[in-house]
Amino acid sequence: MTEDQLLLAVAGDNTKTDVAILEPDGTLHAAVRGPGASPDLLGLPGCVAELGVIIERAWGDARMGVIPRRAGTGLYFLAGVNSEEMGARLAGAIAQRGWSERTHVANDVFATLWAANGKGEGVAVVVGAGINCVGQLSSGATARFACLGPLSGDAGDGRSLATAAVAAAVRAEDGRGSPTSLCRLLAQYFGLCTATEVAVAFHDGEIDAIRLLDVVPLVVHAAAAHDAVAEELLDRHASEVAGYVIAAARRLEVADQAFDAVLAGSMMDQRWLPVSVAGIRARLAAALPHARVTVSADLPVAGAALACLAAVGAGPAAAERLRGELVAERLHVVGGSAFLNLPGQ
Repeated sequence: MTEDQLLLAVAGDNTKTDVAILEPDGTLHAAVRGPGASPDLLGLPGCVAELGVIIERAWGDARMGVIPRRAGTGLYFLAGVNSEEMGARLAGAIAQRGWSERTHVANDVFATLWAANGKGEGVAVVVGAGINCVGQLSSGATARFACLGPLSGDAGDGRSLATAAVAAAVRAEDGRGSPTSLCRLLAQYFGLCTATEVAVAFHDGEIDAIRLLDVVPLVVHAAAAHDAVAEELLDRHASEVAGYVIAAARRLEVADQAFDAVLAGSMMDQRWLPVSVAGIRARLAAALPHARVTVSADLPVAGAALACLAAVGAGPAAAERLRGELVAERLHVVGGSAFLNLPGQ
């Protein structure tokens, strides 16, 4: 196996980065998981350094007699690549490392779109701790969003929902807002006396900021018990997420046409956030009656790998073979990282 025949697929968000090494016929040689490598969080040098560690481990796990440690084509889909300028800068830094002869860099939401339909076409919104949305047509037309958090008016993500829930509870306690069981739930969960104390603890750093996402299940629980404030929060969340898809469809001028609308990310898990997902579907059905709305649980790295196959002109059989090997059920966490159990290992 020569290096120009190998494909390197990378997909990473703020918390994890998956790397796959495969052949143009869809044969998978390695798939590993490491920490997040977003240039937003680590800066450009830190991002490239972290990628280097994960990619090196993938080569180390590859089941090949001769391991060239260089691929012919490398596609890198990463959170934090929110502009063409950042993509170009990161592509240049990656090219200098020599991981692949040909290098393409894009936001990780594009990998989600590829994973969903194997074509990279349609509109995808990924909702987790943060949020991002892209739209792309076969013509090459794209619709993107700044996704800079509060600076670009982002909402609908886990942090925004959790922050709004804490704020609603504080407002309820000080008389500015409607009564809500979130006051009690927040205080009990974090072991304090009031929701206001919880807010102060977050503000002062006594509770780690990452634990803000723990608030989301409390909102879901309260809404399931028909708490009006929690229900309103989830309704607002659904409206915000749907708004991205609707805006992208209108900008691409496909609002009255059939296209794939993909919902993905931890906040789109229908097992524990069914009310919000149902609200999103209802809004999309009303505004985009011909859209094919799906909730995807596919690994983004599958999308990166499918994009690699398309880039080298591989056919449907290769894509089918890859999907058969690279599935979420075979991903196992071991020692703080993860790998796919490949045949013979």
